[in-house]
Amino acid sequence: MSVKHYKLIIFFLAMIIILLPIVDYYLFKPRDSLELHQALAFSGTFEKAGKLMLDGNQSNLSIEDYNTISERQAVYGIYQYTLLEYGNKTFLIETTPGGKKLEIIRVTELPEEVSDFLIKD
Repeated sequence: MSVKHYKLIIFFLAMIIILLPIVDYYLFKPRDSLELHQALAFSGTFEKAGKLMLDGNQSNLSIEDYNTISERQAVYGIYQYTLLEYGNKTFLIETTPGGKKLEIIRVTELPEEVSDFLIKD
């Protein structure tokens, strides 16, 4: 093989190495509540489900919770929420799960006790 072929092979290998994390992020990480439920329910093992957790927060998913989620029962509902905090007010916004574009279903101002529970500094 000529030097051109070697350079071409090295270029394609470098592109694969560079693009692999990007492809992994966009194709294999859940983007919304519906995909998150599917990823947890079909993960196969508790250890694989733990990889979906933010680094350092794996202890927030117990084996009992994982077993309940992965039993493949009919889910009563999948909801997606956003919390917005403005000074002394917190709003809970329910949005549509699973779509390409978020659509707002409901906006509710939370009582201070609930806000304090959900938003831990």
